[in-house]
Amino acid sequence: MTASEHRFSLTMTAIASAAALLLTSCAGDDSPEEGTDSDAQAEGTDSDGADPGEGDQLAILAMNDFHGGLATARELACTVETQREAYPDHLLVSAGDDVGASQFESSIQDDEPTLDFFNALEVDASALGNHEFDEGYADITDRLQPHAEFDHLSANLFEADSDERAADPYEIYEVGGLEVAVIGAVTDDTPELVVAEGVADVEFRDPIDSVNEVIAEELEEVDVVVAAFHEGSPSDADWGEVPEDDWAQRLQQDLAEEVDVVLDGHTHNEYGYLAEGLAVVQTGANAANLGQVLVTVDPETGEVTAHEPELLPVADADLEACADFERFTAAEEVVTAAEDYAEEAGSEVLTGQEGYLTTAWGADRAEYVDGIWTSDEAGHGDERGYQSVLGGFTADFIQELDWPEEITPDFSLINAGGIRDDIRQDDSGEVTLRDAFGVMPFNNRMSVVELTGEQVYDLLEQQWGEEGYHQLGFSSALSYTFDEEAEAGERITSVSVDGELVDESGTYLVGVQEFLADGGDGFTVLAEGQDRHNTEIIDSEVWPDYLSEQETLDPDYGQRAVEVSGFDPAEPVSPGDELSFEVGAVHSMSLGAPEVIEVQAVIEQGEQEHELAAADYTVEEGQGSAEFTADIPGELESGDAVLVLTGDTGGTRAEVPITVE
Repeated sequence: MTASEHRFSLTMTAIASAAALLLTSCAGDDSPEEGTDSDAQAEGTDSDGADPGEGDQLAILAMNDFHGGLATARELACTVETQREAYPDHLLVSAGDDVGASQFESSIQDDEPTLDFFNALEVDASALGNHEFDEGYADITDRLQPHAEFDHLSANLFEADSDERAADPYEIYEVGGLEVAVIGAVTDDTPELVVAEGVADVEFRDPIDSVNEVIAEELEEVDVVVAAFHEGSPSDADWGEVPEDDWAQRLQQDLAEEVDVVLDGHTHNEYGYLAEGLAVVQTGANAANLGQVLVTVDPETGEVTAHEPELLPVADADLEACADFERFTAAEEVVTAAEDYAEEAGSEVLTGQEGYLTTAWGADRAEYVDGIWTSDEAGHGDERGYQSVLGGFTADFIQELDWPEEITPDFSLINAGGIRDDIRQDDSGEVTLRDAFGVMPFNNRMSVVELTGEQVYDLLEQQWGEEGYHQLGFSSALSYTFDEEAEAGERITSVSVDGELVDESGTYLVGVQEFLADGGDGFTVLAEGQDRHNTEIIDSEVWPDYLSEQETLDPDYGQRAVEVSGFDPAEPVSPGDELSFEVGAVHSMSLGAPEVIEVQAVIEQGEQEHELAAADYTVEEGQGSAEFTADIPGELESGDAVLVLTGDTGGTRAEVPITVE
């Protein structure tokens, strides 16, 4: 059978089975009535005009990036069972990241409740996601797979330096008389997203190429092929529209024609479309939606047609109506037991809280209300392009660990993706163990890396990565200024540690989680350090203790990195010269931050402070700016001086070294 014939052909056995099923369903009226799923359908229509209710149907039920999402697990289970009743011939498949970075109800028990929930719900298969590797490849083989009653699949996972696969690439399921192959694949960026030591014995190859190889070698004769990729398009798209990105383009151009349905994941986006006979869907994350793709089989011709995907919000589930479903009841019991355990364990009070400690919240989700950055939304800001109160606080935690004296860091860093939730004040003002686990669930070993001063500059430059800007959180010992409009490699204009300018030929000890020390998230400079010291300190084990040692948690809204553009600080200035420049990043995007209205500029020289100017500071779409034009004070003497910039609220203070001649 050729690739082009596959989409429209079945084996004679499958045709006969499909015809028999149709006759049986017509006689017994067991098939879903026409339009059974239409009331639950939130998005998605059959774009080719065929009615998914006609002919024999296979329903592919899809989810991705569950991340221990037990908060909406009942609704997910109910939605699954409702669709199973409507479409008896079905498969339930996850595109990975079932565990890891999980909600407290799951993470407090090492994600065993999630595995139990998937077992109770009788999930058929799951692609491996990068978070399945959080505790290393051995954790998958020794713990996750033995616990799971469903198949973990990855066609592109190989033993290191070998062509031997390190996971089952696919499984074939008999559904409604058809042979349905489900192939899994994980993002090949996984080594950059987990601790390198944990995946040293395996390698991750191109997911699409690996899926194609499996099909060519072993699966050309199956009836339906589903590819579950833990990879996806980087942004949402209008339902029914093909996203305009490299991943979507590769699916259309490079993926084997035998594939009928693609289930995406990893990027936590929502989209679904049908293009050239290929149905593609991603459902978001954290059990917010169930995806569904109907595959219709013509019993006379054997033609297989995938229909446009549907997105079913689980919030629409009728839990009372699902009470009689056996699998729903079993799954609900798992969730209830996990909630009860988490309620008791998580209620331990660690300290008090005087204000929000959050990640950054973008302008699409927050706004100034009475001069305070505010959002009515629940959850996690996770806007990774800005500094945040919680980013600075967690970096300070790393800095203040009980390090061996000989490797005490000069400053410490944390990547934005390492912070998984916010600490938000409730009526009690209490911070609990649940709050602590939500912020830092990964069990990272702590490391210290030795960098040269030049490498410190290079490291901060790497925040401007190939996939956009990713702001590091950094301890209060470090401060810097930058010019985003400067050439790559020249954006960082000054860096100070403990108030002293970094010497590019000097050496500095940097405290980080092991993930960053391995060069994770694209910060490869850390993996190139002159020396590295690993410790047995585990962040999530000592993090609750650190919180309990704080009398209260008080937010620091001061920005530790400030943008200064429009002049070159390396160029000397003279008294009487006109100096024009622009200042940005003075305001915090963390919830509770006060609105900055004005920025003051002075020049300090020795013990003397010379007023320069004040300028209005405005924020539009999250970006702040103040424009200055002023004369250099005539009383300045030749020599070193410092341009000091401060916001009228929030506590930001930036220092730019200058030379007066």
